[in-house]
Amino acid sequence: EQSTMKVSSISSICTFAHLITRGFCLPWPVSTTYNSIDLDASVNFMIEMMGAEEIEPNITISDCDATMSWVRMPGSGYEFHFISTPSLATPNFSFPDYVEYVDSWYGNLSEVTASSYTQFMDFHVGMITDDITPYYETLLDNNVPFFMVGQYPSFFDLFVEIPGTGAILELTSQTLTIPNVTISEWDICQVNATESPPSSAPPLKINNVETDTSSSSVLFRNKKKKTESLPQLNWRKTTFAAPHPADAEAFSISFLGAVHTEQGHPGVWTRHCAKIAWSEFEEIGPAGIPYQFHFVDGYKYPPYAPNMNIVDFAEYEVESRNFKDDQWDEWANNRLSMWVDDLTPYLNMLNTFNPSDDAPLYPFQPEYIIRKW
Repeated sequence: EQSTMKVSSISSICTFAHLITRGFCLPWPVSTTYNSIDLDASVNFMIEMMGAEEIEPNITISDCDATMSWVRMPGSGYEFHFISTPSLATPNFSFPDYVEYVDSWYGNLSEVTASSYTQFMDFHVGMITDDITPYYETLLDNNVPFFMVGQYPSFFDLFVEIPGTGAILELTSQTLTIPNVTISEWDICQVNATESPPSSAPPLKINNVETDTSSSSVLFRNKKKKTESLPQLNWRKTTFAAPHPADAEAFSISFLGAVHTEQGHPGVWTRHCAKIAWSEFEEIGPAGIPYQFHFVDGYKYPPYAPNMNIVDFAEYEVESRNFKDDQWDEWANNRLSMWVDDLTPYLNMLNTFNPSDDAPLYPFQPEYIIRKW
C-alpha cells in the first residue's frame, strides 16, 4: 500500500544485498489504519497528546458512506489513518459493539497494572522515543488515563487508548525523569493479580448499540491544539493478539521476508500462561532499530470464559471475511500498511504457495484482496 510520504526516500532502503539474495525489496512500515466511532476524538488525541499533524487523505471515496481522517508523526513520517464505514457493519457484532466490549474490560486505564492487563490490549502499535517524560506530563496534565510497565532491562512502557478505536498505543523509552513514579515490572502470568474480571462485561451478541463514548472520546472532541515540544516518536513494532502466535510468525517469515527473533518475556512457556512469537525485518528504521511483529496469546489473562476472548474474536473475524470473492469488510479497516517497490513477487508467492508441500513453514492457504487507489 502506498503512503503520502515521499517514496524516493523509502526506495533507497532497498539495498543491493537484498536484491541479490531475495530478488525484491523488503516491506517498510508506513501507516496504521483504525476503525473509529469518533474520528474527531481520534485525530484530536493524536494531535494534542502525541504531537501529530493532520494531513489530507489521498484516497477518493465515492458512492459510499465512509469518512476518514489522517495524521502524520513529524520526523518519522509514520501515519495513523482513522476510518468509519457504517455500511459495512456486521449484523450481530459490529465495530461500535467491539469498542464498547473492550472498553468494558479496560476500565479506567489509570488503574490498570502489569497484573491486570487484558488480552485485547495486545492489539497495539509500539512507538519509541528518546524521552517519555513530556508524554507522561502531557497525558497527566490533561487527565488522560494511562498506565506504565517496566520493560527489561531498562525501558519504560506507557500504554494509552486512542479514543474511538478501542486500540492501545504503546510508547517506549529509556528515559523518564519524573521522580517517585511507581512502575511495576511485566507480570504476563499475572501471578500477582488481585482484581476479579468485570461482572458487567457485555456478551458477544449485541445489536445496534449506540456507543459513543468513553470519557476520553468526549475530552478530545472539537479540539485541535497541538502540544508543543514533544520528542520525535519513531515506529518500533506492531503487536497482535493472536490465537496462534507461531503460525502468525511463520506467515510473516514466509510471505513478508521477516526473520525470527527471540521474544523478550522469559518464563511464559515454562509457566504455561502465554504463547508469544516475535519476528523482525532486517532494515534499520529511523530509531536505529528494525521493525518487529509481536504475536501474543495471553490465554491466562482476561477476558475469561464464557466472555469473548481473542480466540472467539478471531473466529468471528474469519467468519465475516470473504476476500476470496473480492469483498471488503469492516474488520479489514484495522490494518498495518507496508510499502514495497513492487507487489509482483509477493503475489507470485501467494499464488504459487501450496500448503500440502512437505513440511511447509506456514500450513494454510492465504487469501488476499487487491485494491488500486
